[in-house]
Amino acid sequence: MRLDERLADAIACENFAAAANVRDELRALRRRDPLARAEDDLAELILREDYEKAASVKMLIEELERDAVVDGLSPCESDRTTRGVRVRVKSRCVIDRSSPKESMWFFQYVVTITNVSDSSVKLLSRSWLITDDEGRTEAVRGAGVVGKQPTIKPGASFEYASSTPLKTKRGTMEGFYRFVAVDAEEASRAESVTMDLAREDDPSAFNVEIGVFGLSESATS
Repeated sequence: MRLDERLADAIACENFAAAANVRDELRALRRRDPLARAEDDLAELILREDYEKAASVKMLIEELERDAVVDGLSPCESDRTTRGVRVRVKSRCVIDRSSPKESMWFFQYVVTITNVSDSSVKLLSRSWLITDDEGRTEAVRGAGVVGKQPTIKPGASFEYASSTPLKTKRGTMEGFYRFVAVDAEEASRAESVTMDLAREDDPSAFNVEIGVFGLSESATS
């Protein structure tokens, strides 16, 4: 049950002690939200007739609102190249595996990794940050992708599909892959070799950014 619903129930039952606690939770939650905090500060400044500071806070609110609009329109795909490794991602909502009545949406994303450099590289690990529409985040980290640590030679690509559930109908994903450069001899045998994650500290290891992309109930193809 949401906090505002809990507050209404507590008031309706005349449980004013519980209502006061929920009210304090709501206030604390608003203070953690930069936009809500600025709106509260603006209202207080107007009551105090401190219009000079109110004007500054009003400008801050307008800036935060513009940022919120941009964040809310994150496209359901991204394309980013880091140190000669290009990562393209596209997401879609899988309707038949989603259950809006239970606040559960299921999203698939397809990743294409292309080596546009002159050297072979091997993917060691992945790190994701998943954010839902209410600001909740989940960090996911693990070795390889879909059970593999692919070696990608110059000009070659590796594509895979994965998925994630979400408790809201919109959200975002972003992150990075940890790669290591491999020489020609190592590349010829690295395809079938699982590398220890200690190689992440190798001088030739580097991060490849996964640009932020949206997850949206309306994107189904």
